[in-house]
Amino acid sequence: MTNIHDDDDTVITKEDAKLSTFDSAEYIVSKEDRQLYLNISLKEEDGLEVTLHSIGSTLGVLLRAQALSRLARKTKIDRSDLCEILLGEGNPTPEILTKIAEALGLKMPAEFNEKFGLKPEKTVKTSISYTQHKHTEQPHVSL
Repeated sequence: MTNIHDDDDTVITKEDAKLSTFDSAEYIVSKEDRQLYLNISLKEEDGLEVTLHSIGSTLGVLLRAQALSRLARKTKIDRSDLCEILLGEGNPTPEILTKIAEALGLKMPAEFNEKFGLKPEKTVKTSISYTQHKHTEQPHVSL
């Protein structure tokens, strides 16, 4: 195990110095932020050539940022809390995880609900009747 000594000779172990993962997508909130991030990433810096690979990586960050914003709106969970949860940090409740899954269009499996004592919401079945539209003879769907 590697130990680090700070200025007053206190030993800091790797466990003490645990760092969180930085994700720039967490800080890109608006459309303007996304455009600025793209513009900056396309500029040459320190003589390094911008590659298609680096542009692809930039677009990946922007996709995560946009998806994170949408998910935060759908779940009504703060972006920073949501980011923590999605990075495997924090301490989410089973209800919060269910809410996130539902916002992604997914359902938690029965085993998850049983394990945490959750009752899955009953699915409301909608009956759909098909009738012919008078003027076009095309099927008309009414709910």
